[in-house]
Amino acid sequence: MIIPKFTVEQNNDFLIVVARTPYIKASEADYYLLENQFKFYCKPYFLRLTFSNRIIENGSEKAVFNVNTNEFTFHLPKEIPGEKFTDLDMVTKLLDKKKPSIQVLSSDTTNKIIEDDKEDEEEDEEEDEEYEGDELEGNNKEDEEIEWEFEQVLEPEISLDELKNKAHYGFNDGYVNFFKGLESEILDIIDFDNIDNLNKSQITQQRFNTENLKFDDERYMENFIFTDDIQEFLKYQSKWEKLYEKKQLKQQQQQSNNNNNNSINTTEVEKKEEQVKQFNPSNLDELVDDDEQQQLESSVQLDFQGNVIPQEILDKIKSLAPPKIEITNNSNNNNNNNSNEEVVSDKLIQFSDMERDVMKNLPNRDYIIKNERALLLGLIDIVFAYCYNNIVNMGDDNIESPWNICKLSGTLSCCETFSSLDSVMICIFRRSLTYPLYRNWKLSEKVLQDCKYIFSLGKRAILKVLLEIRSILEPHDLKCYLNRLYIDDYCVWLQYASKKKLKSLTASLESFQMKKSMIQWPLEEYEKLVEEEGMVYMDDDDEEEDIDGDIQDDSTELPTIKF
Repeated sequence: MIIPKFTVEQNNDFLIVVARTPYIKASEADYYLLENQFKFYCKPYFLRLTFSNRIIENGSEKAVFNVNTNEFTFHLPKEIPGEKFTDLDMVTKLLDKKKPSIQVLSSDTTNKIIEDDKEDEEEDEEEDEEYEGDELEGNNKEDEEIEWEFEQVLEPEISLDELKNKAHYGFNDGYVNFFKGLESEILDIIDFDNIDNLNKSQITQQRFNTENLKFDDERYMENFIFTDDIQEFLKYQSKWEKLYEKKQLKQQQQQSNNNNNNSINTTEVEKKEEQVKQFNPSNLDELVDDDEQQQLESSVQLDFQGNVIPQEILDKIKSLAPPKIEITNNSNNNNNNNSNEEVVSDKLIQFSDMERDVMKNLPNRDYIIKNERALLLGLIDIVFAYCYNNIVNMGDDNIESPWNICKLSGTLSCCETFSSLDSVMICIFRRSLTYPLYRNWKLSEKVLQDCKYIFSLGKRAILKVLLEIRSILEPHDLKCYLNRLYIDDYCVWLQYASKKKLKSLTASLESFQMKKSMIQWPLEEYEKLVEEEGMVYMDDDDEEEDIDGDIQDDSTELPTIKF
């Protein structure tokens, strides 16, 4: 079965599901509603959605198939009108199966199951006898010489005791020996080739030592004094900053509207309430004038290729469709909402069709979370790396983007696990001043601010960032393994993550102030030194004279920088 592309919106009374189902027979379509679950079937499509609240069949539910757009539009009544359904754009979560209930089997049922098992065993024995007969016939044929290029040896299974003693890493520490068979390429994926032999504290210490070794004080001073490119990055306004400003403006408008509403007298409020009660969003046909209705009925009907659909064919399709399926050919594609004002879809963050397809294909898993705090802190580390790449590339991605994101993230490059907000902030600033092309403190602060914007925008913004990271890493020959190790699981888990804990983390992140002294490098001394001494350019022959005492002829090579 194929899961169709779909979207879900809501208004006060209905959930509105739009599913695109080309190449189907509408007469074979069927759907039903049960508690918080909606199921739709029309060969070869099958869609099962599980919502956060209950829906109900009360006679007002309806399904409309548009022959022009090949879309089904379902209006599913809410059991409690006005109730807000959450996470309607979390595709993976909506597609999650309903947990099966535990059934108590009677003795009669048990005997029936045993009889069924015996029948299955007899069928298996018959298939084995047929296979043995085919094998005997094959032995009578002339044997062919077979050469095997590699010796095939089955490796012994690892016992549970051995697994406990192995190093665990990846999302939720759920992976062991992940890089087995990738030993020759492991350093192109992560920083450590001995990751399977390191515990958590050893990973942190080795990462810390490597950063100290790789940090280049001269490079830092150069980026501190020469800031032409960096100034451009500091002025750049990312899409996340723009969305954050829109959110702030929207909140201000809502606040002002609330204040204005409070000033309205009681009589005016009662009049408006009466008007709202008279408005029935489930029956907008009453609002259409008779002249307009006649004009719509007499309009020319066209299919999606622009050909005229004869009325008799349309009537034939309607006659074959089930009673609860309505057939229409409205070319305006307004079936998903009878009125634009009716649907509540005022979201700042919208997922693209490609992102919805990715979420649809992600495996639904049940996670027994060992350390939720570490998972949430890891999100900051990964999102910060994404923000750096986004800013220095001015919103575009390039061939270096996978390296930028993975190298700046201690989680992706070192399988690091963080225990506090301080630890993750120190890590991301140290790595942003050690590895990338531009190493500037103000730039790192700018990146951190963008990271704060994303967390302030909420779960959907973070999920969209993770999906973008996934799309960046997936085409890479080796970095794509980090999608399996971290990003895929993060994309699924985040859809179920506690919004309350995310808000708490966001509040702590917004109030956090990073200081240069926290990263244990004398950055202020380097800055003071380069401000006092300035930058001195010297030729290679002068540099060699200082080292060897040997005066060389002028060199034509590029000059080096000396402080």
